[in-house]
Amino acid sequence: MAEEMNTVDDQSPTKSSVSVIKREGKKGRIRTTSKVRFPEDVHEPDILVSRETNGTIDVNVGFLQSQHKYEASFTIEDNIKDDIEVPTDQQVFLRVKNIYPTSNGSGHDVVMEIHAHKEGVWSEQIQLLSKQDNNNQITLVIHARVMDKEQGHPLLKEGIHCLGTLDPTASTDSSDASDWKGFD
Repeated sequence: MAEEMNTVDDQSPTKSSVSVIKREGKKGRIRTTSKVRFPEDVHEPDILVSRETNGTIDVNVGFLQSQHKYEASFTIEDNIKDDIEVPTDQQVFLRVKNIYPTSNGSGHDVVMEIHAHKEGVWSEQIQLLSKQDNNNQITLVIHARVMDKEQGHPLLKEGIHCLGTLDPTASTDSSDASDWKGFD
């Protein structure tokens, strides 16, 4: 005789839940059916680009692996009709390699290098300025979920390519930077 009991199903988009517990057979073995739920944007094969109400553009590049560098190519829609410049003093783990207007004139194609330096949810902002009018600018906010090497290899979204690993001897934390040579 199979006894079926429903449990509370957590509707949180990032938590796993046990939906059904069944007792089967004479020995009453418990069999569980679990479902892991992810946010909907995880399953999208493309980089997600969305324009926010405050004038920023959010770019979700998905899962990346820690201590790796990636190249991301995507298109943004903006109101800057001319060439864009990127101030170099604001780029820490991002580097815009190329940015040029789209063929239809509605935005720009962006190619950037991303350094996934440590695990966790990661986001970084970068300002894009019009070369003709410095008051005309865009703020890009790049979001990623960076996995540790023990968590496996991520399935990369379309437009993302792994360029290799980061130099493990290079320090990414500014508090570790020192000119002290040590003892001889």
